Amino acid sequence: WQGLGPFKTVGWVDDTSGLGAGAMDEEQFLAAARTHMRFTADALKAVLREREQRLVIAVFTSTDRIAHMFYRYVDAEHPAAPGGAGPLATAIDDSYVEMDRIIGEVHGLLAPADTLVVMSDHGFDSFRRGVNLNTWLVREGFLAVKRGVREPRDFFRDVDWSRSKAYALGTGAIYLNRADREAQGIVTAAQAAAIVQAIEQGLAGLRDGKTRVVSATYRGDQIFAGPLRRNAPDLRVAVASGYRASWATSLGGMPRALLEDNDKKWSGDHASSRPEDVPGILVSNRRVHASSPRLEDIAATAFAFFGVPAPSGLAGRPLFE
Repeated sequence: WQGLGPFKTVGWVDDTSGLGAGAMDEEQFLAAARTHMRFTADALKAVLREREQRLVIAVFTSTDRIAHMFYRYVDAEHPAAPGGAGPLATAIDDSYVEMDRIIGEVHGLLAPADTLVVMSDHGFDSFRRGVNLNTWLVREGFLAVKRGVREPRDFFRDVDWSRSKAYALGTGAIYLNRADREAQGIVTAAQAAAIVQAIEQGLAGLRDGKTRVVSATYRGDQIFAGPLRRNAPDLRVAVASGYRASWATSLGGMPRALLEDNDKKWSGDHASSRPEDVPGILVSNRRVHASSPRLEDIAATAFAFFGVPAPSGLAGRPLFE
């Protein structure tokens, strides 16, 4: 590692918060992102040149961070869209051009029998409007605020759990206030399905003008499995193109407004979208036989590639025959 130079070890390598807060400008952010991409590429190539490696995994994050922060330059309708196109309008495309160049360099170091897989876990969409899911839950009677509180604080500090059936946290996750899970839970197992159904039906009618805000809901018992299933959300909410669960929702907040413009530089997202609306990509130098490959297939592929039995219950299937 001494020959690769210094590298960051604390926080996200690409300082999205610094750019969002105005502590750095767009050019500085992009220059740092390019440096990080090049460092990761150099580290990957250094490992590949050792040739005794059998499995090498490298994660490039800068394409993701650039798309988050520069989507406003490709969406003229975004509340934070700058006037005029300018050179920054190609920032996202430029990051993928650089990534293609890196993939070419890596491919050039492989032996004929080596397998290369390049995949992303998601795509992107514009994040123009935020949906305050906890505000909706309060209005519909699923979440209760302590009596006398007019401006509820973040992190659910002013929630009356004795009267609350559900709450939202993160970027589209709704949890029931379950008696067998939450510290102050009141919802019994017998009540759970009916409450989830009522929330689904209510969200289906949520409109922003004429626009249907919620595009789909997914029940937790249908999309999550495994030993930690009980800790997973009871409902996953996906919103229409241009929307995302609000910043306040991710912190357990419940502002007065149900919908609000996102005027931040963080202008592109994927976290509240349907998977089919923000698909990732997969390319390989081998024929991929699996239809509709998924991120979880990578682990299954690695086990199969080395002839190692996969652990019981492992999700995913091998990409190659």
